Amino acid sequence: MPSFWRFPPSVPLSNPPFPHGPITASPPSPPVPAAPAVWDPRLGGPAILAISKDGIRFLEPATRRVVLQYGFNEVVSIRRMGSRGTGLHYIDLKLGNLMVQRVTRCETRQGIEITSILSAYIAGNAAEISRR
Repeated sequence: MPSFWRFPPSVPLSNPPFPHGPITASPPSPPVPAAPAVWDPRLGGPAILAISKDGIRFLEPATRRVVLQYGFNEVVSIRRMGSRGTGLHYIDLKLGNLMVQRVTRCETRQGIEITSILSAYIAGNAAEISRR
């Protein structure tokens, strides 16, 4: 056995005592969907809008299964509409290419944040493409 795997005899290897009782893990609570209402016939209801460096994904809230996925090169335009009184914002994502486009409308309270994150990722993606 390598020397870094050896434990000193004073260290117990099983069931160490905890001063406040055993540590229990509670199941994670499901997150609130970022897009509680999505108008796209392919989604058909609430969806989680996931934005990462790889693109935009719409996930099923219960199973986290990817229903739709788009790269940033497929985002044609983003439009945010909303009212300050209710706090609800609508985001229209025009996705596809120049020949075939679909508009997906998302209702959310995080419209400003979502559009700013998308704009930053799209600008970064365009800069990366131009460097190649």
